[in-house]
Amino acid sequence: MVKGPFAHLLGIPDDQLKEFIPKVCLFFLQLNLLNDVYQHRKLLPPSALASYETWSRQILAPWIKADKHLLDSLKHIYATEDLMPKDFVHWLKDRIPLN
Repeated sequence: MVKGPFAHLLGIPDDQLKEFIPKVCLFFLQLNLLNDVYQHRKLLPPSALASYETWSRQILAPWIKADKHLLDSLKHIYATEDLMPKDFVHWLKDRIPLN
């Protein structure tokens, strides 16, 4: 099992990598989808944008908050703002707040 950059940054123990890696891959797929939505928000119909925002608040946020690995990953993204564009991270913080 290869320890990736996020597993290294978060100090994920080797015995948790088998569980962490697939979860964090799904996590980043979801964030990349939302980043695409954000980057193209002016081209999307208002109802489509609203659907993605509702999905992020009601489905994605609870999934992230229920898992320590995912929550720690999101906290790292929010704290460093170096992984994704700053404007997207600020937009995301309103849709997936940490509190």
